Amino acid sequence: MGRVSRFTVQNSAGSAMLHLNVDTGEFAFSKGRFIPERGAGLIFVGKSRELYHRNPIVEYEKAYSALLIVGLRGNSGVSFSIDEVRSVVRQLRMEQAGDPGASFIMQKGLYLHRDKKQVIEENSVRVIILLLTGETQKEFQDNIFRLGEELARVFDQEEVLVEFQDRGVHEKVFGAKP
Repeated sequence: MGRVSRFTVQNSAGSAMLHLNVDTGEFAFSKGRFIPERGAGLIFVGKSRELYHRNPIVEYEKAYSALLIVGLRGNSGVSFSIDEVRSVVRQLRMEQAGDPGASFIMQKGLYLHRDKKQVIEENSVRVIILLLTGETQKEFQDNIFRLGEELARVFDQEEVLVEFQDRGVHEKVFGAKP
């Protein structure tokens, strides 16, 4: 585990409604290592925000989640934005589960490209999706992996990192290729 950041979502009265513990530290994958720079921010999308506003006292027995890391500079050198990532996630998650709920953290990171033997610096987005839909854990994993493949294709990435966590603890990590 790297650095764990705690994000708190509050209602208009300032009461905490949701806490997310997110590992925002170093991340190793098949092509190298990702080392984020600077602090992180949180953006909410979808029904998740509305759910907590309507019913702020919700406790989930299990907190299974997925974290995807998407680079914003494609292999061809074209740069993309967090809004473009958010749009693809929203559309595909609506098709998959009928709920686009996800959080997006913009970050700058470095990784050592194993094949090219050079340090790559680029902006990226961490996409955090909690299993709050009617999907089974297996359906969720399959859908999230397909989302990673689609993000890699759309944003011209060699791979998108996909990590599954159970109650905030790393379970497994994959590289989703286009």
